[in-house]
Amino acid sequence: MKFISLAFLGAFVFLFVPHMTYAEETKTIIVEFKNDKEKTFSANTDQDINTIEVPVEKAEEKMKELKENPEVEYAEFEVFYELFETPNDPLYSQQQGYFQNINLPEVWDSYTHSDKPTVAVLDSGINQEHEDLSEAIIKPYNVIEKSNEVIDNVGHGTHVAGIAGAITDNNTGGASIGRNVNILPVKVGDSTGISSVNIAKGINYAAENNADVINLSLGGDNPSLAVENAVKEAVEKDIVVVAAAGNDSSTTKQYPAALKNVISVGAVEESTKKLASFSNYGDWVDVTAPGDSILSSCTKGDRWPFSNCKSSSPYVEANGTSMAAPVVSSYAALMKSHTPSLTNEQIRYLIEESSISNSAVRFGTIDALSSLSKYQTESRLSGETSVDTSIEISMKGWPEGVTDTEINGEGLTNISGNTAILANNSNFADGLTANTLAGQLDAPILLTFPNRISEETVSELERLQVDNVIIAGGTAAVSRKVEAALAENDFNPIRLSGPTRYSTAAEMNAYSAEKNGEVIVVSGENFPDALAVSSYANQQEIPIVFVKEDMIPEATQEFLNEYDFSKAYVIGGTGVISDTVKNKLPNAERISGSTRYETALEVIKRFNEDADSYLLATGENFSDALAGGALAGRENHALLLSRSNSIPESVRAFVANKQYEANTPDDFYTLGGKAAITSPVLWQMDSLIYPGYYMNRLSNPDLKKR
Repeated sequence: MKFISLAFLGAFVFLFVPHMTYAEETKTIIVEFKNDKEKTFSANTDQDINTIEVPVEKAEEKMKELKENPEVEYAEFEVFYELFETPNDPLYSQQQGYFQNINLPEVWDSYTHSDKPTVAVLDSGINQEHEDLSEAIIKPYNVIEKSNEVIDNVGHGTHVAGIAGAITDNNTGGASIGRNVNILPVKVGDSTGISSVNIAKGINYAAENNADVINLSLGGDNPSLAVENAVKEAVEKDIVVVAAAGNDSSTTKQYPAALKNVISVGAVEESTKKLASFSNYGDWVDVTAPGDSILSSCTKGDRWPFSNCKSSSPYVEANGTSMAAPVVSSYAALMKSHTPSLTNEQIRYLIEESSISNSAVRFGTIDALSSLSKYQTESRLSGETSVDTSIEISMKGWPEGVTDTEINGEGLTNISGNTAILANNSNFADGLTANTLAGQLDAPILLTFPNRISEETVSELERLQVDNVIIAGGTAAVSRKVEAALAENDFNPIRLSGPTRYSTAAEMNAYSAEKNGEVIVVSGENFPDALAVSSYANQQEIPIVFVKEDMIPEATQEFLNEYDFSKAYVIGGTGVISDTVKNKLPNAERISGSTRYETALEVIKRFNEDADSYLLATGENFSDALAGGALAGRENHALLLSRSNSIPESVRAFVANKQYEANTPDDFYTLGGKAAITSPVLWQMDSLIYPGYYMNRLSNPDLKKR
């Protein structure tokens, strides 16, 4: 049997030959059939890998026959991988806190463990009795012998497993980034080498046994379709696949690391944080991680440095991209533990796109602090308070400031110049009904505390180059002290208010009301419906007025009478606005769903079906979203409502269906902090909105989410 030499990522070389009794007489061919039920000859099937043994002298002839067979998807010779050689370089220093190199200690406590993910380590086996690993091991499997005996005669697998999942906070040995994970050891080779057949079988076994992450500290410079297909199927099952890039100090591609759907990992030195002298590099390598003098669990093996392992102290240092890869695998597991709903593509995105620039590889060196920040803040417009959140919304929607506008009406205060609107951050009514006026003025809605205006709000008004500040509501909502502070800062305060929320709404919406025009009617006692329709009112400049469940307040009725509207849109079900009230309105059309979340969807379907972007707001507490209607109207966002800690199924289905049709990246922001919409909910929505982006980001480097 002729061996094809490949490189196996790790601390030493392995070349695996599974059955030496026939190794000199036959060659193994891997066959993939187009239709498994219509095989034209017998094949040995194991973990969905079909192989046949062919005499060496007839191998090429058989290969040609298979490739010409229309029932065969592909056929290839078995190839061999190895555990990558560990450099024996005297310049490599002892390990000195590689966790600090990726800023892990700064963020470790920010991650909570809501699940225990499984990291599959496909390697040379594992010492199942190791003091820092034994309680973490589940479902061990030896692909070579088809047994659960995974004795590690090399030592490489035990060391890699310790980096990926050593038990943490157990007063024993070392720690792992993932802290508390299941280790699924799959023995795919030993010091004699590793077959592509067994790697593919091992990947399939890991996928069938619910691995969340697969670590491959192995490889070679010949690709294998069997391995590629196994990786593809694992990724389709939402598994993160990580592979080491190799230790040849070369740009030569190594497989499976060079596969597009694998996170390929090079190594950096601890002392310099620069590419390790042994590490492979190039634009086919995605990220780098510490791989220099990494201390981890060991068992006495037949290769250096594991041959130095002592039972009295079963830990040793090793160098290599084999060590760097499980650093990334363990961090992926930590993220999965914190938010189990994160998809493999999102985890990969968060790791790669937050990495610190390193010109030797495609993305950079992984950085836990940067990754956590991206997880917490991406696609989120928020501040420490609702006041600060409104400033973030204003900066997003009006980056160049506001424009000069002029509006007036019979008996109304004329408004001209650059204008913004100021509303109470906890009195939802006035802010919500201000959205129509905001649309006419192309103005943001900023929030304020009732009795003081923050320095940050004043600074934002100055950045916007505002002349006028319209105060929404009476002095109980925004005090005279705030009004005076505005004047002191050279702004012109204009208060629009009435003695009740109903009269205040009429006062502000009189600017947009037209004789025989349209009007939006919402509950003045329950506000999610007003929030849901605020963006449409802003965009179309249709007045919004309040009613009570079973009656129309006097101020609202006077407003309706004055303009003699020809059409009324009633937002919400009979539980918030009764049919008695609806029937008193002109040509009334009710837009509602069985819940506030479904009502918001019905509003989108009725008024904004073609919107190609989204704002997500809580349907439970409205302060963070008060300013969102103006932004949604200005940028044509559909405004979705969600529970803070779970996405209603109707909302999930609506977004998924929209994206299935579009399959393109869309704008998406969440309004408010984690108390309004939790990060898991944000990232679940992200996966629904950006399927096309995640599918295409690696093949199209210029593709962005927004």
